[in-house]
Amino acid sequence: MKRLIPLMMAAMLALGSIATADDLLGRGGKGGGKSGGSSGGSSGGGGKSTPPPPTRNTGGGSGGGKSTPPPSRNTGGGNSGGLSFPSRGGSSNSGSSQSRTNSNSKENRGYNGVLSRQSGSSRSGNVSYNSRNNQTSNNSSRSVTFNAPPTVRSSSRVSNQAYREGQNISRTNTYRNGYYQYSNQWVDNNFWYPHYTFNYTNNCVPSPFYYYPNLPGYINVVRVRIGDFSFSWSTGDRYDWRYDRNRGNSGWGWGDDRRDDRYNRDLDYAIDDIYDAFRNRSVRSMSNLIPTRSRVGIELDRYAQYSIDSDDFYDMMRDLIEGTDTRNYVIRDVRYSRGQATVVADHEYRDPWGRTQRTRHYYGLREERRGYSIVSFRIDN
Repeated sequence: MKRLIPLMMAAMLALGSIATADDLLGRGGKGGGKSGGSSGGSSGGGGKSTPPPPTRNTGGGSGGGKSTPPPSRNTGGGNSGGLSFPSRGGSSNSGSSQSRTNSNSKENRGYNGVLSRQSGSSRSGNVSYNSRNNQTSNNSSRSVTFNAPPTVRSSSRVSNQAYREGQNISRTNTYRNGYYQYSNQWVDNNFWYPHYTFNYTNNCVPSPFYYYPNLPGYINVVRVRIGDFSFSWSTGDRYDWRYDRNRGNSGWGWGDDRRDDRYNRDLDYAIDDIYDAFRNRSVRSMSNLIPTRSRVGIELDRYAQYSIDSDDFYDMMRDLIEGTDTRNYVIRDVRYSRGQATVVADHEYRDPWGRTQRTRHYYGLREERRGYSIVSFRIDN
């Protein structure tokens, strides 16, 4: 009996050691646990592992990575350093992850190769080209540089013939035809704007985005008015635009950027909206800046000057912003005077042949009852 008690105690200690070993292997031990199943048994465990700490996914898509925060304050209206935009994998939009390769979403088509118009409506009419003027499939191996566009100004002969199909625009073979999209399967119906003219004829004028190869070069002449607007681009003092990180419309929540009486809040917000439209690749940020039932003056370098309906301008801006591989957008200068402002920005983008291109944008803003609106737009190549 005395010898039996020590043997019983030894057996109990051995059983405790086995249980402790199973605990060290994780739940399920030899069997691999609930998630390990039979395949976990041979490896000695499929036990519960500690998950990694949560991370904020602002990259979107497949490889967007970490987005760069908003720019620092632009003191004196000069170059604030701009913003390094997300890679083609995606971009931050309203603080959430957004895929840019979803072929079922009209919002995510464009340079990423989405092929068809899926949903949504245009402001200026129904898109029904049912044609194909995409030149990429035929010229994918060589890049193209466009010559100067046709001249259409208040002093040109076409000003007297604009509503008679522009009979006095001289024909020439030097003007561009078609467009060169990033995807060789892109078709004309994928554009938002329904009044493009894809090849040069006597009844069109150059689009404000004539020099962008991924967009059509012309719009129908009946959509424009010639010589009925003016905007003074050099008026006003230099203004110190400050990006509002806490506004809440872009998903950024870093820093403390309180405003004071020295700054024009409505003007700051208007510039924020322009900047965010290109940073997020969504024209929605500019909706309040382009109200319906108004007009926008257009100037294309020194070649064209006319005005269009604001709905036309909105749809063309949508094609530019959402269908171009933007890499950076830098607010270069802001000029402010009572009731109006001029915003100068540089648009850096990748063209269909992988070249980096830069174009300068000028926005003429006018203060109205509900804030600022875009009343004039100028573009220099």
